Amino acid sequence: MGTYAHTAYEFYAAQAIGASAVITTGALDLYFAEEIKGVVMRVASVAGVANVKVEYETSHDGANWDHRDDNPDVVASTLTAKPNNAEGWNAYSFPPSFNQWIRLVITNLTVETDTLVDLKLVYGERNH
Repeated sequence: MGTYAHTAYEFYAAQAIGASAVITTGALDLYFAEEIKGVVMRVASVAGVANVKVEYETSHDGANWDHRDDNPDVVASTLTAKPNNAEGWNAYSFPPSFNQWIRLVITNLTVETDTLVDLKLVYGERNH
């Protein structure tokens, strides 16, 4: 029987996001993951209050992906989900996911000039 540890995989650290409508992270292999716990992120802007939507896509082989619109949102709006700390560090629970591969998708930017994103996926990992 193996041990269990929490792991945080950092997709972005103060990543500047421009006027692109959709930003997709690199793929993460969750072969040793027991369970995705959630997403920890910060979205900030000097020009205005930043707000994004976070979605996800999964794959059984890392090549063929389902579509983000077929999965529940991780967070539909960072501004309305955590209005008292909209541009601070916040944690969001993650819907159940059963495929081995995952990537996150950031959409619906409200401030497209200087938005910065910090994004981590937190999951339990089997250590054998």
